Amino acid sequence: MASSVKGFAGAARIRQLKTRADLRAAERHGMRLDKSGKERSIRDAKALTRSGLDVVDLYDKHVEGLLVQKNTTLAMHILIQFPKVLVDEYDPDLMLDHAISFCRDVFGENSVFADRIDRDEKNQHVVDVFVAPTYVKVTKHTSRPATSSTRHLRALAEKHGEPTVPHGYGRALQTEFFEYLRDTMKLEGVRRGEKKVRPGPDHKLAEEQRIDELKDLKLGLKKETSKAREERSENLEREMDLDSREGELKRREAQLDDQALQQQNVVRELAEERRQLDRARDDLAANYKKAQQRHRTQESKADQLETRDAALLAREVEAEQRDAARREEENLLEERRLEVEKREKFAEAFEAGIHNIVTGELFYAEKPDGSFGLRTKSGRGSELAKLIAPALRKVREIARTISEHVTKQVEVKVSEEKGILESLQKAFKEAIERNRLFAESFRTAMATLDRDARKRALAEKAVREAAEATQAAETADAIEPNAGLSLAELEYLRRQQGRGR
Repeated sequence: MASSVKGFAGAARIRQLKTRADLRAAERHGMRLDKSGKERSIRDAKALTRSGLDVVDLYDKHVEGLLVQKNTTLAMHILIQFPKVLVDEYDPDLMLDHAISFCRDVFGENSVFADRIDRDEKNQHVVDVFVAPTYVKVTKHTSRPATSSTRHLRALAEKHGEPTVPHGYGRALQTEFFEYLRDTMKLEGVRRGEKKVRPGPDHKLAEEQRIDELKDLKLGLKKETSKAREERSENLEREMDLDSREGELKRREAQLDDQALQQQNVVRELAEERRQLDRARDDLAANYKKAQQRHRTQESKADQLETRDAALLAREVEAEQRDAARREEENLLEERRLEVEKREKFAEAFEAGIHNIVTGELFYAEKPDGSFGLRTKSGRGSELAKLIAPALRKVREIARTISEHVTKQVEVKVSEEKGILESLQKAFKEAIERNRLFAESFRTAMATLDRDARKRALAEKAVREAAEATQAAETADAIEPNAGLSLAELEYLRRQQGRGR
């Protein structure tokens, strides 16, 4: 399980160099002359150092003139790892300088004799510092400088309240490095490393880490191999199924080829239709512009028609109505005169017949077949005339009654025609008002059409209707200058206004 402070905590570990062989091994490793050094190197990059890589010579120069007791640790190899998340791995100078500064704070100003930071390894955050702490050893008779590997660690353990034993030294060093990162380097979010959950060393060498990685790789390889075998078995089954489906796919491929040819033909036809539609759309746009121009012209005419003198139009309509009524009355009077003349001629003919009967010119006689008919004969007329005179007077009275009745009917008809003419006048005025309302609604529709091109179909319909209304208006303009309109012309104008509405 990964640590909760991984990447946010640093680490400082001590490796005791007890013999000169340990010093030579550390030197060979830094120069990449040993096996592990060669294995760890993954890129061609030289180590960064302030002192150099000759650890043995640097140690000899460092302890020259110092008391080095036998059977004691010669030096300490301090491995310092900076937090990977908080420190830039591409700034090795920063890490090297702070690692040297930390070791001098802990082990003394003259304790560091060698340093380096390897740039060819996978981990770029580790700094190697070699220290041999010194102090002045005072005896009863003398005092001289000497080296010590535990004197400064005991003081550090006492400072942090840890026991003066190796594991207490390690915990104290960890705490001191955490405080250095927090207080001196000012790293925000830095954490102290977690305490051990079991005794023993918790640091693994790079080789040990590589072995663990290889074990994980082998385990993953076994899983991948097992998975590959299962997939191979499934693939064999799929291959058999694919072989059985190959014939079907070939047949379908031939069908798809045929369909592709058909689709190509359809695509060509659709492309041709699209070109035709584009041309039709262009024509429609041109016609639409022309229709807009015509509409603006017609709208101007409609505005002029609306601004005409309403009183003059009303007087002209009334004059036409009076003329129509007069013509209708003349027609009715002519019909009545013809009817009266017809009655008078009938009465004269009837009187002449009676007179002929009275004078004896006409009389009824029996025919050979036994029926009766009129015959011409002289004599016996005066007596019959006296007898039929009352009947003739009665006939004249009946004729006058019929004539008076016909005259009354004519007068009633004339009155009805006047009512019809008044209704036509009212309908004509309503048609003019509807035409004005239509012009306003049409202007609103055209404004909406300008805002939204998708309503072109409605606009075209409105244009056609406006054309019909304009035709009616032009018809009215053509009729207006005339002094009189016939009833048929008024009826035609009313129908044209109804279509425009």
